[in-house]
Amino acid sequence: MKCPYCTSSQYFVTNSRVSGNAIWRRRKCQKCLGVFTSMEKITLGNLKVTKKSGIAERYDSNKIFLGIFRAVNESKWISRNKARIITKIVTDKAEQELIKLRREYISSKQIGGIVLKVLKVASNEGYLRFLPYFKRQSS
Repeated sequence: MKCPYCTSSQYFVTNSRVSGNAIWRRRKCQKCLGVFTSMEKITLGNLKVTKKSGIAERYDSNKIFLGIFRAVNESKWISRNKARIITKIVTDKAEQELIKLRREYISSKQIGGIVLKVLKVASNEGYLRFLPYFKRQSS
């Protein structure tokens, strides 16, 4: 990594914070004294999802995010902004569960089950709206 201001590779970390699946680090360049923030995030790039058709594809967190967001956002009691926040929390917690499994392959049905478990705790209405979608996809 290089300083975004002067491209020097001489910097030090002044602060670190854990946030969900990520670590935020505040860095200070020793050459130009510029301060910048970086984020290290655990990814599930090596995880393969086996679809109902038997085809395996690379894990994509955007697919989970959009599916959950559609379900949560349909509620007339939840604002779009709050739906986005709930979706982000549920997606992060579901990904933490997937990381704990330490698997190379997982079925889309198993991912849906994990999402349902996390969603039930975060938003009961979102859970009830996601449940029929999940059942339709898994049968």
